[in-house]
Amino acid sequence: MDAVTKGVGAAVPIIERRLELLPQFFSEDNFRYLVFNELHKAEVDVVRVSLEHPHPADLRAKIDTVILDAKGEPETAIEFKYHRNNTISDNLPRTMHAGKLIADFARLRDFPNVHRFIAYLTDDEMFQYFNNPKNGLNWLFSRSEQEISDAKLPSAKIFRENADDWSFPVRAQVAGRWDVGNDHKLVVWRVEASRQGEWRARRGGNIRLAAKGRGGRARGAKGIEGSDMDAVTQGISGAIPLLERRLGLAAPFGEDDFRHLAVSEIVRAGVDVMRVAHGYPRQEERATPEYSQPRDLREKIDAVILDAAGAPETAIEFKYHRGNRSGSNLPRTMFAGELIAEFAKLRDFFPNDQQVRRFVMYLTDGEMFRYFNNPNNGLSRLLAPMEQEISDRSLPRTKTLRRHAGDWRAPVRTRVKCVWDLGSNHWLVVWQVLS
Repeated sequence: MDAVTKGVGAAVPIIERRLELLPQFFSEDNFRYLVFNELHKAEVDVVRVSLEHPHPADLRAKIDTVILDAKGEPETAIEFKYHRNNTISDNLPRTMHAGKLIADFARLRDFPNVHRFIAYLTDDEMFQYFNNPKNGLNWLFSRSEQEISDAKLPSAKIFRENADDWSFPVRAQVAGRWDVGNDHKLVVWRVEASRQGEWRARRGGNIRLAAKGRGGRARGAKGIEGSDMDAVTQGISGAIPLLERRLGLAAPFGEDDFRHLAVSEIVRAGVDVMRVAHGYPRQEERATPEYSQPRDLREKIDAVILDAAGAPETAIEFKYHRGNRSGSNLPRTMFAGELIAEFAKLRDFFPNDQQVRRFVMYLTDGEMFRYFNNPNNGLSRLLAPMEQEISDRSLPRTKTLRRHAGDWRAPVRTRVKCVWDLGSNHWLVVWQVLS
């Protein structure tokens, strides 16, 4: 059995426990991270995992997960998909979900010269839909190798609208299948592009969005309040050498990669992986007595650590900004506003629960770090080693910054926990949001 299928299979017990204990906080991101946890145990180097990896032949597409080789080149591509119970009685969402799953096969087909896998977790409703011969997709779950082609796919309009381009076929075979409990099934397919598909992908242009190689070693950390060595602080400290190595690879790097490395080390520092909720949703519309505003119920927190009862204990927002090559000031003021908005978001997300600890973790290159440290830009106080209050009066009046900075009718207190110079022209800053 290959390492990916083995890792997915090893994750089945913790996925089952998570679905049983905290089903309301289970999402595709949580599925992916629980599998990562097992892949790391199987000695897949965490530094070599690239999330939301740019597709080499389609600038608009991204692959959920790519495992890189020692040189930072793509070696294995994995798409994760999670579909759960549909409360609507008609058949429309099921055909749409089926089309989106089939689209993942097409996306992998066009990624040349790598090992390709799809890991699909679904509830009994969707599993029965796929196994119903009337829906024309039951052959996909056969143990024998299958060819997915335009001629074999259903003609339903909604399905076709979501299934991507099938002018070229792909071969796929079930590599593993498990009953997860809680009426869920888990299937892994190994995907092999046809020769025609491989040729098409290469002809489409291997448009690699590789970053320039980064060298250098971290020059140590300037720790502020460094004695507070809880699991979050230990975890982010442990992520420093991993971030340094990852930034040193000639491969795309994004905010999801930053979050993945940090959360992996927080788990290693003692946080139960079962208690980490990714993309934590707003539960209800709440307001504090002194401040109220409409809440966006679609808003989510990047990562929330839950207590034993499933209640929020720690909330973390991640932000990554890298250099602007245009030379104008507009992106820098926009980026600054986006970072400031994270503090407002954490202020508002748990307004009646001051027991929830809140952190903002910011990774940036030297350009943005110099921007924040420049007193002329009005934000250098944010990096001062003392408690600060962010308020409407203390923020710059720059129009672009204000447009992206959120609502500041109510202030928030914050404190820098640590600042790290990672070398390679990158810095990491961690703030704790106090109120």
